[in-house]
Amino acid sequence: MVKLVIRKEQRQAQYYTEVLSENVGLEMTLIPGGTFLMGSPEDELERRKNESPQHQVTVPSFFIGRYPITQMTITIVMKMHQRMVVLGYQNTKIIQK
Repeated sequence: MVKLVIRKEQRQAQYYTEVLSENVGLEMTLIPGGTFLMGSPEDELERRKNESPQHQVTVPSFFIGRYPITQMTITIVMKMHQRMVVLGYQNTKIIQK
């Protein structure tokens, strides 16, 4: 039987709030990048063919929402995007400071 080991570490997270409107913001949390081994070893029990070959995967850092997105939030984002397209900003990256 496989022994499951859980390691807990207390750390600080980097985060910011993406302001979508006067009353709506998204709390975004940084997920640090890293490298891991993807796939299962050839001698693993109940292994499937699509789990090989094992290979290193590197994922860059990225931000992800702290909470699930609501339908209201999606509606606001879509309306903002529509306004940006009408104003000619569809290919412009907006950076808030």
